[in-house]
Amino acid sequence: MPKAEEGVVGLIGCTPLVKLRKVAGGAPIFVKLEYMNPTGSHKDRVALYMIREAERRGLLEPGDLVVEASSGNTALSVAWLASQLGYRALIVVEEGVSPAKVALIRTLGAEVVFAPKVPWGHPDHAVKLAERLAAERGGVFLNQFENEANVKAHYETTGPEICRELGDSISAFVMGIGTGGTIAGVAKFLRERGVRARIVGVVPRGSPIATGQQTLGEPIEGLSTSLCVRNLHQVLEPCGRGGGGWLQGGLRDHAEAGEGGGSARRSLDRSKYRGRGQGGGSPWRRGSW
Repeated sequence: MPKAEEGVVGLIGCTPLVKLRKVAGGAPIFVKLEYMNPTGSHKDRVALYMIREAERRGLLEPGDLVVEASSGNTALSVAWLASQLGYRALIVVEEGVSPAKVALIRTLGAEVVFAPKVPWGHPDHAVKLAERLAAERGGVFLNQFENEANVKAHYETTGPEICRELGDSISAFVMGIGTGGTIAGVAKFLRERGVRARIVGVVPRGSPIATGQQTLGEPIEGLSTSLCVRNLHQVLEPCGRGGGGWLQGGLRDHAEAGEGGGSARRSLDRSKYRGRGQGGGSPWRRGSW
């Protein structure tokens, strides 16, 4: 279908790649402006891929319920896309999420259910609650944390978009790790293409992704602190919040690697700051994939 016929949904992806000219000190660092997706983040790509894959597998019909556990950008993306594509949405968020973000999710048409802030393996964790609600209400649980469409979205879109503009002369790809979908998908594409870029993941200090055990550290909204993923090459210490931390991580990586080549990183998602009031597999079946 031509993009024009897809309406606003057709605006997902193909975001600009911009070279930093002042803050990078001469280093060829590029940022991909994912905030230019319709709801303001790269999660629009993921939500679209997960919903389309559910449709392809015959799990969704018009008016059906899609369920997701998210207190971040995925919540906004799923809520918006569900309304655009003719589905109902239920989003499970952790208690303590800013009222502004909850109001925005509801404005986009989704029902919001609150879950207690408990460890990942707890039966009342947001993911477990979302799975139960999907089963009880006959909905489809998208489950961004285990859904292969999460990685596929970036393998088929984000990675190719970066290489179309930069070619194969990429020295590093720097990305904050939330679900791990972006860094895994882009890294897989770069490796299969033969690009010898250094893959750098950024997480909060104390994240079990880096330490193997949970320790106290500074939280960075949208980055994982309680879930280890396997798609990891290297982890940097946090350099700041959100996009600022990822930028400094890219600068540090470039300094360590020396001159030559370009460094690409995914840019700041505006909704991550909007929500705080400042400038987060299979099996495929109904109820649980």
